[in-house]
Amino acid sequence: MSKQLNYIRVMVILLGLLIHGNQSAMAYTVDGNLYDWGIDLYAANYQGYLNNHLPGGLNVNYVTGDYVGPGGYVGPGYGGQIYDLEAIYFDNDHDYGYIAIITGFPQSGTAVHGPGDIAMDILPCGEYNYEYGIDLETGNLIHMPDWDDVSLYFQSNPWTIGSGNVVGNCDVVYSSLAVNDHYVIEASFLLADLGLSMDDVFNIHWTMECGNDVLDL
Repeated sequence: MSKQLNYIRVMVILLGLLIHGNQSAMAYTVDGNLYDWGIDLYAANYQGYLNNHLPGGLNVNYVTGDYVGPGGYVGPGYGGQIYDLEAIYFDNDHDYGYIAIITGFPQSGTAVHGPGDIAMDILPCGEYNYEYGIDLETGNLIHMPDWDDVSLYFQSNPWTIGSGNVVGNCDVVYSSLAVNDHYVIEASFLLADLGLSMDDVFNIHWTMECGNDVLDL
């Protein structure tokens, strides 16, 4: 009886480890809440916070630009916090890629400029063709998009998808409410829809219609 109980106890412990392992590798929830990335926007109440408080995952790739300079400079243009693009994060599991973007730019845009779509370029290094894009309005993953140019700062190109071939569908959220003047764009997509494996390299790009601020990861 004792051996049987010990066997059951060991099996329960092993099952618990398997469940814990699966939980630690669980997919991100695409909901505009970045707690699962290790980011608390309710604490991001001063300029530069996101440059110093980085995502919590060991394998997260990121680039930050949480800074507004004199005269509202965000680079390459101006406009202050509303045009500030503050961070892009990327992570993946075996099947999916996950993107999170933090910006001061609302989904509704401004009186004259709208938000862009997510551009993705399969590298070799230095070759930026942006062969794929995520249409934030439809959630469609587009192959060989006909990209539209920005209206002001052309070094921020591309901006938004004009047309292209739909090759997949993504989970996409663009938060409608600001937290400390931050909006969140989140998306997930099948790596196989981009022809990617876990070790491939690609570039993620986002900007708004004017191109006042831009980040590339």
